[in-house]
Amino acid sequence: MLSSGKAGVVVVHADRPTQTQQAQATAPQPTNPQLTVPQQVAKFKQLLQQNNWVGTALMVRHGQVVYYQASGYANVAKKIKNTTRTQYLINSTQKSMTAAIVMKVIANGQLNMTDRLSQWYPKVPNAKNITIRQMLDMTTGLEGPTATTKKALPAAKEATYLSQHLIFNAAKSGKWDYQSINYNLLCGIIQKKTGHDYQWWYEHEFVKPLALRQTSFSYQQSLTKSPRLAVGYAGNPKTNAIEYRRTKATDFTAGKQTRELGSGNLYMSPLDLFRAEAAICTGRIVSTADVNQLRTPGSTSSYGGGVYNRPTGYTIANGIGYGFSDMFVISNDGQNGLVLLSNLWRPKGQDQMFFYHLSQMEAFHQW
Repeated sequence: MLSSGKAGVVVVHADRPTQTQQAQATAPQPTNPQLTVPQQVAKFKQLLQQNNWVGTALMVRHGQVVYYQASGYANVAKKIKNTTRTQYLINSTQKSMTAAIVMKVIANGQLNMTDRLSQWYPKVPNAKNITIRQMLDMTTGLEGPTATTKKALPAAKEATYLSQHLIFNAAKSGKWDYQSINYNLLCGIIQKKTGHDYQWWYEHEFVKPLALRQTSFSYQQSLTKSPRLAVGYAGNPKTNAIEYRRTKATDFTAGKQTRELGSGNLYMSPLDLFRAEAAICTGRIVSTADVNQLRTPGSTSSYGGGVYNRPTGYTIANGIGYGFSDMFVISNDGQNGLVLLSNLWRPKGQDQMFFYHLSQMEAFHQW
């Protein structure tokens, strides 16, 4: 159990590999730790300040929370500040937990890695040649969706709708191509196979067993009324200055919320997110042997099971969308890591490069 120490170009969603994701396959060799934990905390805090950080940041060392602080506003109009209990849209970092749920269904004997997409969505192009394993690894050649509904749809209908609005790119079949549609369809498959939708599985595997108190699906709360949920903003497109702007890119409509099925419609606090990821790493969701199988990269990208896998025993994930940007990096034993969740997206990509820098420091012990 984690405990608190005393130290206190517009995109809508990340369906394309970012500079961060592309760079993670060619990382430098690890170096030895140079700083003590208090010095690491001080350095972390300094880096956050230099980056004009807005959001909530968490550092965990040896299973203990050594830094957990928030800055900026969760809701400018209502003058509500971000806190350690604020929930942020976690975007694509959700895929790690979705992959774990799929692996749980496989471990239960209800699915196999070699099962074909055509068993559930036969009209998807090339579905007879696409396996569950390929969907988890994002090597299917599927792209999309090409359309989004205006209204929210139940999970089963959403997955069916998305299956009808995608394309198959034969040139990318068998090659890594970051496309959320793979995880959207996996959610539809587990519902068709087990009779329970994605939210049921998430609540039974994560929320209830781990007592996650600061976690909710976007469609469970009013994005404009709940003080618990941060509002997404866009910063100044030309500078790194703190500026809270509502734009079309930050508009998380009802249709978009269900369109991000299993791939980016969860709100969490950093501590809840770390607890969930630590539970995966330590075998609380599925066995560590299953985790190792799930997270074995299926391509040269190092991507496997919703995360990027570092050779020094760390996993990394990041996401961006609707005014939010986020990342986590966690050791495979669940004892050390960072989580940064922000509700102020900088259009020039400052946050993504900042995340990459921090993930390098953490995963390669460069503190």
